[in-house]
Amino acid sequence: MNLSNIELGTKLAGELTVLRRRARNIRDGGMSISVGREGWTPSETVRERTAQLMLEELAGQERKILEELSHIGIYDDGKSRPAAVGESKSADECGFTHIGDVIIPGFGSVPGFAFRS
Repeated sequence: MNLSNIELGTKLAGELTVLRRRARNIRDGGMSISVGREGWTPSETVRERTAQLMLEELAGQERKILEELSHIGIYDDGKSRPAAVGESKSADECGFTHIGDVIIPGFGSVPGFAFRS
């Protein structure tokens, strides 16, 4: 893996981490969702639908990042599942030399990422 791919992988992994944190906050109710205009209180249904739309948007962004990562040989989730394929495979089938926490220079440990050898 060349330096430019590591730099790109570092950037994308950081973006992916932020997206996943935002999605988790929305699902856990830890993120305030502003809907409508000031002085109007949205119904629970409106808040739930807004949260669902936000989660769908984040999922779309996550898929794009995972696809970009797979193009440079970085795969997600520590289960040896290539992001672009979406099927469970063994580490041997994917050609990985290491599964689990991977150190990316300038970023630190990225849980669940594996680099293809």
